Amino acid sequence: MTWAFAIDSVEFTRAVIAGETSLGGSESACVGLARALVTRGHKVHIFTTKIPDDAVGLDHAGVVWHPIDDFAPMNTIIEWDVVCALRAFNLFSTHQVKARLRLLWNQDLLVPGEMAAGVMAVGWAVDLSAYVSQYHRDQWEDLQPELKAIGWASRNGIDLSQVPDPSTITKDPLRIIHISRPERGLRPLLHLWPKLRERVPHATLHLCRYSSMYDETGW
Repeated sequence: MTWAFAIDSVEFTRAVIAGETSLGGSESACVGLARALVTRGHKVHIFTTKIPDDAVGLDHAGVVWHPIDDFAPMNTIIEWDVVCALRAFNLFSTHQVKARLRLLWNQDLLVPGEMAAGVMAVGWAVDLSAYVSQYHRDQWEDLQPELKAIGWASRNGIDLSQVPDPSTITKDPLRIIHISRPERGLRPLLHLWPKLRERVPHATLHLCRYSSMYDETGW
């Protein structure tokens, strides 16, 4: 099958695509799925809004990368088996997408107002609206019941090849790791940290995060 993913998100540099620098969870899930599909024999292309010229083309895993402006001209000669827009519902408003199956892969909560209106404006062009959990699906459909007929809640995927052998790891029960961006709970954790250290003096705090579109000057 031929697959086309459309992503409107962070910049996909050569280092990001090669796995040499960090990438957010939603984007990592999309890249991981694309590469898993390649291993099953599918032809997979990713179109993204932010990609330098030297990152365009075939990557080491067999996925072909394009700037988003290539989508429309390619879609005039290719009817994709599947087109999947990651968050980018505007793809269905700016292009007449020709595909046998058209997916909107949602990663964010639905915000009433402009976002909800934008989604519903292209709802007619979407065959399936995918969510990351049942909670996520319920939140969208509580606001927009019209989407219930095309909704589907996925499960979290995991690539076991990326998981270290537990026998090779020395676990530290006193190590606490904050594994997200700072605005996601780091401030209250730092506020509580002195009190926790009073009770557990040898506890250590490790910050593990990724670069995101919200970091204008890095981190």
